[in-house]
Amino acid sequence: MKNNFTRGSEDKLTSLSVGKIVLIKKWLDEQKIQKYTINPDLTIDIDGSVVLFDRGFLKFPDYIQFNKVTGSFFCNKNNLISLRGCPKHIVGSFNCGSNNLKNLIGGPAYVGDSYYCDTCHITSFEGIAEWIGIDFTCRYNDLKSFDSLKTTIGGDMFFGNNNTLAADVLLFKKRKIVRGEIYGSYDRIVNESIDNSFTRGGDNKLTSLGVGKMDLIKKWLESYQIKDYTINDNFVIDVRNNIDFRGDRNLGEFPSYIQFGEVHGSFDCSGCNLKSLRGCPIYVEYEFDCANNDLKSLQYGPIYVGDDYVCRHNKIMTAEGFPLTLVGHMYSLGNPAFDELYELSKKGKGR
Repeated sequence: MKNNFTRGSEDKLTSLSVGKIVLIKKWLDEQKIQKYTINPDLTIDIDGSVVLFDRGFLKFPDYIQFNKVTGSFFCNKNNLISLRGCPKHIVGSFNCGSNNLKNLIGGPAYVGDSYYCDTCHITSFEGIAEWIGIDFTCRYNDLKSFDSLKTTIGGDMFFGNNNTLAADVLLFKKRKIVRGEIYGSYDRIVNESIDNSFTRGGDNKLTSLGVGKMDLIKKWLESYQIKDYTINDNFVIDVRNNIDFRGDRNLGEFPSYIQFGEVHGSFDCSGCNLKSLRGCPIYVEYEFDCANNDLKSLQYGPIYVGDDYVCRHNKIMTAEGFPLTLVGHMYSLGNPAFDELYELSKKGKGR
């Protein structure tokens, strides 16, 4: 393969008879990356996926510049301060989450699948891809505005746990660059579910005792050994773990001051004598299970479930509250509303 490497140049590497191609090949071999092509301009095309997460990278070497990747590209869980060197065109997904990024400069211009940049320190969308084929997830950052987001998103957008202003969300929706749903502003749901009139110094007996909502929430979470959580300014609780209330017949209902937002795991509240899903999370990354309760509807349940939704053996009379996005399967037998549909489908009268 020819390149512009010439002996006698001022480059210290060339004086040692070490060309860039040799360095590139050595680095790719060390990272166990195969099926690559080094182009004449020394950019790198990959036939397949690249997995470089949890390698301790601060940045990619100066001589590494990926170009096109036919699979996905994962560089999450490093210490990256820049995306320089990342591919320009990715057919699959791109994940640069859990790094020390301030922006997305140097990242891909095209991502055919989903784009993840959760848990960095991003303050600006500068450098974002021009096209994201499916979902864009940018939770747990320091974003305050959508001004620099100039892209087209084919699926949903998730931006919870940022400092984004609610007014910006309304303006952003009008731009219609997200073809799916936008998740992250829980104001409407929270206002329906939580008594936001709770203030210190009010008539509430708890406030007169000097006990605020934050203290009540923390104490309740600790009583159920729920850890790795964030309580937002609006008292909505995000959890980065599974939550399991399964079989707690004494639960009955979630306290009025409890409202889960995003749960990055599964959420199981089956067999808890629940009569309402008020307080349940809005977003569940994996499975949501509310089976074997006394529910008459799915109102206040999650609007996004990334795996299966299990609501078997309740008293559900209507499909109201069914999630807007369900990635897995719905398990709903043992409820009047769904059993009727099932019987009709067996008779060929419906689905």
